Parts: sequence; structure tokens; C-alpha cells
Amino acid sequence: RTAERRAQAAEYRELAAEDRRAAARDRERAAQERLNALSDREALAAEIEHERARHRQAVRHQHRAQGLAETLQRSLTPPRLPRIAGLEVAVHHEPFAQAEVGGDFYDLFALADDRAGFFFGDVCGKGPRAAAVTALARYTMRTAAMLHETPAAVLGDLNAALHAEATDPPTTCTAVYGQIDMSGPTASITLAVGGHPPPLVIRADGSIQTTPARGPILGAVHEPVFQTCELRFDVGEALVVYSDGILDAVTDGVPVDEQRISDVLAEVPHASATDLVGALLSSMRRVDRALRDDVAFIALRHVGARDSSS
Repeated sequence: RTAERRAQAAEYRELAAEDRRAAARDRERAAQERLNALSDREALAAEIEHERARHRQAVRHQHRAQGLAETLQRSLTPPRLPRIAGLEVAVHHEPFAQAEVGGDFYDLFALADDRAGFFFGDVCGKGPRAAAVTALARYTMRTAAMLHETPAAVLGDLNAALHAEATDPPTTCTAVYGQIDMSGPTASITLAVGGHPPPLVIRADGSIQTTPARGPILGAVHEPVFQTCELRFDVGEALVVYSDGILDAVTDGVPVDEQRISDVLAEVPHASATDLVGALLSSMRRVDRALRDDVAFIALRHVGARDSSS
């Protein structure tokens, strides 16, 4: 019996030793797992810090790109439109993306003999190429206007300049050019349109008319034919031009089209140029989906020789 007890005690000791060895192995595995976890946390922390650094760098690049785009955009649009006697002017331009140069452009300038010229257009595309075409369009049209060319000839010159670029795909844009004669009690505007939504006329009785001037997209054909028109403007009547970016919108569940824009303008009869643009802007703010293009409006209102502003 003593031998049996000794054998049994030896067996218990061996089992206890095995338990201790197993516990030691478990501790070693736990220690290794803690080391692995610590290493993983360090790697994760390093990855998080690296990601934060990349994010900070991306934000800096975005701010820089936005600043460059805004600077370039300002260089392509006049900081302030000039005062033209007898004419009240209001304009709004809203780029689609702050960090990208848009293609909308506009300008107003005095010509000889109580006349003024204005243009409004939209270059197809975005970014540096659109900026280059916008600069080309602005300077081509202003130069042609100063040479006393007709509105159709001004758009024809721009069309030829676009073809001279010889890019692939071809460079195209839409544009409206008008000459305003303020020499008489009733102003007159001669319009030429190249592929752009037709301007709208707000008459003294509050009715809205679509101008009949028509023409192809500039840069699309080599010898375009423009159907120009001449409009008479009494005091209180206005002309509104808008970019096609607003036609991509849906407001109050209704797609925006020329009729919708006319309805908005009809709700503010006898309004100032600023109020006309404000009505369009207020309508744009109610869009049911985000706009996907630049939006711009300009309103020109005949107010008489003693009351003019821009």
C-alpha cells in the first residue's frame, strides 16, 4: 500500500507539473498575444497618423486648388460692371465647384455714340481648358465689338477663333452678344445668339417674351448663320439672360425650363434688375436636387437717363 501511495503521489506530482507547464505555456501565449496586440495597436496608430497626415495634405491641396480656381475665376469675370446711363444692371454668378474653374462668362462695356455692348456665354467643360477658352471668348468678343462689328459678326469672329484652336475634341461654347443703343427715349437692343438659351424680355405690362434670335453652337460648324433680332425697350422693360446650368434643376417638384423661368419672372412685375436676379436666385435655392453645372443670370433694365446703376 505504501508503494501504491507513493506511485499515486508521483502520478499526482507529474500531473501538477504538467498543469504548471501548461499554465506556463498559456502565460507565454498570452504574453505573445499581448505583444502582438501592442504591435498591432502601434501599427494601427501609425496608420491612423499617416492617414491623418495624408488628409491634412489633401485639405491643404484642396484649399490651394480652391484659392487658385477662385483667383482664376475672378480674373475671367469683371469685378464690377460699369455704369451705363439709362441702364440698370444686376448679375449673379455661382460656380458649380469652388475648386474648379467654371465656363460661364459675361461682360458689359461702353461703346461710342451712347451705345453699350454686352455678352454672356458658357464654355463646354470645366478646368484649365475651359478657363483658356473663356479668356479667348472674352477678349475676342470685346475686340470685335470695339471694331464696330455687328452682333452676328462678333459671334462669327469667336466661332473662327475657336476653330483656330484645332483641339480634339473641338472647343465649343454658347454665347449671346448684344448691342444697346441708349441715344433715344426708347432703347434698342440688337441680339445675336449662338446655341445659348434665348434671352427673355420683361415688358412694361408684365408679360414675358422670348427673343427670336437663333444660331448654332459656336465652334461646331465653320460657317454658322445667325438669325439676329432688334428689340425696342421702353423705360421699365428689361432683358434677362441665364446660363443653361439652371435648366438642370428641379424646383418644387417641377423641372426648370424656359416656361418655369418665365413664370418666376412674371411673379415680380415692374421689378428692378436686382429683384429680377434675386427672384431667379431664390427659385434656384429651392431645388430638389443638387445642381451639376455653373449658374449665372444677368438682367438689363431700361430706367431712363436720370436713374441708372449697376
